[in-house]
Amino acid sequence: MKFGLLGGCLFLVAAFIGAAAETAVVIHSETIGIVPAYDLFYTLYPSELIRTRIFIQLHIHPFLWDPIMISFLGMPAWLILGVPGGVLLWRFRPHQGAIEEDEDLPYSTYEEVLASVLEGAEQEEAEGPPKYQDLEDFDPGQPNPPGQPNPNEDKTP
Repeated sequence: MKFGLLGGCLFLVAAFIGAAAETAVVIHSETIGIVPAYDLFYTLYPSELIRTRIFIQLHIHPFLWDPIMISFLGMPAWLILGVPGGVLLWRFRPHQGAIEEDEDLPYSTYEEVLASVLEGAEQEEAEGPPKYQDLEDFDPGQPNPPGQPNPNEDKTP
């Protein structure tokens, strides 16, 4: 599992390097657009690309190079490397299984929520009627509603 995660990270790092190298090739060749991986490799390592082509055509099969590898290298290098990297990272991500039982989760059952609401309603009934009957009774400048004594006042005459 760790090898898959590490492989995915390496593929994504290579994809970012490929995207940066593609930018350098675009600036160097003064073209606009996405650069295929074949042009990128030919610009960076022309002799290695030619050796690879000769090796595949002579030792494996010519059919593998011309329609298959040429089509594959027609895509951008960041896409060729980034898609497998993203798939590997997603597939081998940590904690992909079920949530562990001993974690304190913020979730509640319906019964717990209902019991909490009923408990809050009981506390409101125990406190008595509300201080303000209407919104118009509330005045932020006046600490108590009209007709009620202020508990903060000194009651000594």
